[in-house]
Amino acid sequence: DLLYRHCKLGGILVQTLNPAAGAVDVIIGVGINVHLDEAVRDAVSAPVIDLAAAGWAGERNTLLAAILQ
Repeated sequence: DLLYRHCKLGGILVQTLNPAAGAVDVIIGVGINVHLDEAVRDAVSAPVIDLAAAGWAGERNTLLAAILQ
């Protein structure tokens, strides 16, 4: 989990493919809550936050470009 002030901001998922075939393929995914609807936030049992609530006012594409650099 990616946490900000004890609230889940996102997460990292690692999945392996073909582990019995000798060579292992790994897929790594990163999810970041940019803008969560209030209904989604209320439906999650754990404390969650998004970047907007944390004070970030940028766009998703700008964030992605910064991560990939």
